[in-house]
This record gives sequence, structure tokens and C-alpha cells, in this order.
Amino acid sequence: MEGKGLIIRGCAPQVLILEHQAIGGFVTHCGWNSILEGVSSVVPMITWPVSAEQFYNEKLVTEILRIGVAVGSEKWASLVDVKKEASVERDAIEKAVAQVMVGDEAEEMRSRARGLRELARRDIEKGGSSYSDLNALIEELRGGEESQCEEGSLEKIVTQVMVRDEEKEMRSRARALGEMARRAVEEGGSSFSDLLLLKS
Repeated sequence: MEGKGLIIRGCAPQVLILEHQAIGGFVTHCGWNSILEGVSSVVPMITWPVSAEQFYNEKLVTEILRIGVAVGSEKWASLVDVKKEASVERDAIEKAVAQVMVGDEAEEMRSRARGLRELARRDIEKGGSSYSDLNALIEELRGGEESQCEEGSLEKIVTQVMVRDEEKEMRSRARALGEMARRAVEEGGSSFSDLLLLKS
């Protein structure tokens, strides 16, 4: 099998894979990071959401940005029985793959994805919205100290923020927010009924 394939155990370098010239489409569960990686790699997506916000993200990809095609996954799958609950007919998968790989529609999706990648690239450059927002976040985390993110200094700034005395307090607040989110999605929680509506 040498030279015939590659098996990666654990986390695969998804961005490197998506940027390879042999990749014509990307089957994604519609997690936000995967969508960003698909856009940055200019790869049209075949969306197959399973749970949580993935169904909302699918609508963004397929109906608003129009850089992907849905396979028709409509049922929220529990983590216990994903294989059974998130199944899709093979004809739907075949149709989605064809739409993403060939024809005018596929090229239009790639063209829109190229435009989105360019917008994202401009946003992270100095003066872009993400650049400015990140500087504002860093300033907030530093307790109001003004900062400007110089090229290559982001890691240094994040490290400075995370090793300050406030680190324990920030982590404590993050744990508390995580606990609040967990309670909200449990039966009787504030978001539980919303999840049931999405699941049905």
C-alpha cells in the first residue's frame, strides 16, 4: 500500500487537507470551525448536521452564503445513537456530491467561497473588523490598557493575558458559564424546550 493512501489516527490536519488541489468538496457536520476552514480553503461544502447549532449553520452555508449543498439531514441526533438517527439516503449523498463537484452550480459556489475568503482575509489585516475586535478584546482582558496587535505579537499578548493574576478568575468565570450552559440544556433548563422544538 505504500504511496497509495494515508491513514491518520487522532486529529487530522484538516486545513492542510482542504487546501490540497485534489479536494473538490467537503462533507461537514457544520461545526463553526469546519465551516471557517472550508471557506478559507475555497472548498464547496456538503452539509450533514447532527445536533446543536449545526442546523442553523447549515442554513447559513446552503441558503444565505450559497457555498454548499445539504444532504437532507433533518433530525437532531442524540450523541447516543448518531448512526441511526443521522442517517441519510445514499441517493441524496450522491446528488449532493454531484452538485458540489461538477457543473455551473459548483463553480458558482467556488466563486462565492473565493469572495468570502478574500473578505475574511481583509478583516484580519490591520484595520479590518476582526483585527479591531481582537484588539478591543485584548484591551478588555488587560483591564482597559490600550493595545495594538503588532504583526506576530498575538501569541505574546495572549500569553501575557493568560499568566496574569486574573487567570484564575477568568478560568473560574469560564467554568461557571460552562456550568450554566450545561444546566440550561438539561431537562427543565431554560433552553431545554428550544432543543425539543429543534429535535422534532
